[in-house]
Amino acid sequence: MRILQVSAQKPGCTGSGIYLQALSRMLAQNNHQQAILAGVSSRDEAWLPSIHDLSFFPIAFETPQLPFTLPGMSDVMPYASTRYQDLSDEQYHAWQQAFLDCLRDITADFQPDVIISHHLWLLTSLIKQNFPEIPLLAIAHGTGLRQLELAPRFRARVLTGCHQVDKVLALTEFQQIMINQVYQIPLNRIMVTGCAYDDKIFFPGESVVNRSYPRLVYCGKLARAKGVPQLIQAVTGLLAEYPGLQLELIGAGTGEDEKEICSLLRGYSANIYLKGTLEQPALAELFRQADILVLPSFYEGLPLVVLEALACGLRVVATDLPGLREWLGDDILQRDIVTLVPLPPELDIDVPRSQDLPAFETGLKQALDHQIKLCLARNRLSPAMIASLVQDHSWHNLCSRVENILQSMLP
Repeated sequence: MRILQVSAQKPGCTGSGIYLQALSRMLAQNNHQQAILAGVSSRDEAWLPSIHDLSFFPIAFETPQLPFTLPGMSDVMPYASTRYQDLSDEQYHAWQQAFLDCLRDITADFQPDVIISHHLWLLTSLIKQNFPEIPLLAIAHGTGLRQLELAPRFRARVLTGCHQVDKVLALTEFQQIMINQVYQIPLNRIMVTGCAYDDKIFFPGESVVNRSYPRLVYCGKLARAKGVPQLIQAVTGLLAEYPGLQLELIGAGTGEDEKEICSLLRGYSANIYLKGTLEQPALAELFRQADILVLPSFYEGLPLVVLEALACGLRVVATDLPGLREWLGDDILQRDIVTLVPLPPELDIDVPRSQDLPAFETGLKQALDHQIKLCLARNRLSPAMIASLVQDHSWHNLCSRVENILQSMLP
């Protein structure tokens, strides 16, 4: 097939960007011809790893044509970005024209059999309205639903085209139902495929590492919406009982969120480390040296990092995000490998009310304490045993399902 993948964000820098890159590699291995259109910053030096038979078409921001930072699907991105809700009318029309002009050139020259568009948001709607004759598969990563609430002025533009997409891939059954209700897309056009990990990169270490104190790791944006301030508070509250406990924070942040988190870290440099962003091989190697992944996010689609951590043999403490419990399944949950922390009852733009934070921090601290004790137990499960429970969720298996769906869409 001739496949065009489209994303308005940077490839590889977020969960959806990693999905795009991994899917591209798998499709290339099966000899499909590909083109990718994506947003980038003019400050970036490289955007995509070399992939056979793939053409890349970047839309560069921070340029005379687009003199603002790349809009992101979350309010806090791991790179400088503009919030969709803050786009002026002039900026939005420049954004739309840049993508539309490039899409017209690509479709005329590359002539794709099918288009894969990431996120049920403005770009997906724009594609369906302007190229209705090309089959369109949209991949929902969860943040499109949230942006409809955060940037409601775009709601009509988004729903007009997204309602007409040919097929949608949802991460969970919960998300499938929400997409059906919000976008009015029939359920028979929404397939639940979950997400996947690269088993060539993420795999367990050779043996159980016995330590006096476990190593914790967080991977994601340094943001309030990710629960990072509460994680720092919970870990510092455990130091009296576990004075050698270590937490490594993997990721980057921007603005006031980053300043707040760095301020909280002062005084705990012996136990909590900022490691910055890591390429996937380096991240996987760090996972193999750690014991517990902690993901206290208040809002996510389906966190790929949980799957990657389990594939490396880590235990997990995470918030009880919608769809996560059903996706993990009873086999994992009943083995006490994962502890899910109840979400606060109400969120104010992805952040709990201040009166609910103490109870959440207590729940997070208790969950961490529980998994720490399991790590220190002599009869702990081996990393290889934990990793075996997620081996069916490789990119190879997911790509096969995506290929079958794409074939069914062709005339």
